[in-house]
Amino acid sequence: MKSVKFLTVVCALVTVATATNSFAQVKNFEGASVYSSTGYEIWSVDASNLSASSLVTWDTFKPSAVPLNIGLDYTWALGEKNTLGIGVETNLLKSSTTSGNQYYNGAYYSSSTAYMDRYYEISLAPGFLVSKDTLLYGKLGYFSVRANSDTASYTQTGYSYGIGAKTLFHTASVGNNFYGFGELKSRAGNTISQTTSDGYTFDMKAGSTSFLLGVGMNF
Repeated sequence: MKSVKFLTVVCALVTVATATNSFAQVKNFEGASVYSSTGYEIWSVDASNLSASSLVTWDTFKPSAVPLNIGLDYTWALGEKNTLGIGVETNLLKSSTTSGNQYYNGAYYSSSTAYMDRYYEISLAPGFLVSKDTLLYGKLGYFSVRANSDTASYTQTGYSYGIGAKTLFHTASVGNNFYGFGELKSRAGNTISQTTSDGYTFDMKAGSTSFLLGVGMNF
């Protein structure tokens, strides 16, 4: 009987120690951080339903970009393995300029250009600790971006979603303060009615896919 009690106590102590160690590990990701990322992204911008004529159509504009994102986030440790983060992000650079054609009743009518800038995003990021140094997370956010044509600029809003992984860097001088991360992210814009300089209305919808690599610092 004493041996059974002893084993029970040992198992309980091991469980508590393991849980304490796991929580200590996930706490390494807790707190505020700043980060920067870059990579490659491609946008898809569609325009349709011009009020002046249903016979007018456009090509899909596909501006690409090598972004320079900067962001600020805060992460909470929720138990032994889970985290929840909230963050804000902006892209400091504009996309490339791409061209597309306009058609009337299927025949070429004119051409124009488009590019994207002024990107802003707010997001939530639930995470799961997969090792003492690595956190897997998902992201769900809301974004705003400006689409620019030859003659006007239009604001597009919508939702972003993606997955990522964050790994802590261990050094004697900075401890766990620095990390690297990678993200795969998509954006789906809402269909928004816009007005041209001539007073006509049309529908616009933009979306994108990004692959990003970045570094950050906890503080």
